[in-house]
Amino acid sequence: MAIALCVVSGFVGIKQLNESHFSVALICFCCHFLGLFSFIAIYNFAYRIPEYMGLVKDESLLQSQLLSNKGQRLDIRLRMAAIPTNLGIKSSSFHALQRDSTIVFVDYVYEQVVSMLLTF
Repeated sequence: MAIALCVVSGFVGIKQLNESHFSVALICFCCHFLGLFSFIAIYNFAYRIPEYMGLVKDESLLQSQLLSNKGQRLDIRLRMAAIPTNLGIKSSSFHALQRDSTIVFVDYVYEQVVSMLLTF
C-alpha cells in the first residue's frame, strides 16, 4: 500500500506542479512523503526482532531455572530449542527485512516515479 501511495502521488504531484496546479501538487507531495515516512516508521526497526530472539531465548531459559517443577523446566527448555534464532521477517515484495530495506524502498519508489514520468 505504501509503495502505490508513494509512486502514484509522487508522479501526480510532479505532473500537477508542471501544469501549475500548486495546491493539488502540494496535497500529492504530502501523500507521497506520508507514504515514505509510514514505511520508515513501521518497518525501519523490524530487523531488530531476529537480533533479539537469541536474547529472549536465553533470558527465558534463565527464568525457567527458578521453576521448582523439573518437568516444567524441561518443557520450557524444549520449547525454546524449537524456536529458530534466525527468523526472517517478510514484508511485501521486499522479503526479509534487513538494515538496508528502507534505502532499497526509497530507491525503488523514486525509480518508479522517474520511469512513469519518462513514460507519460
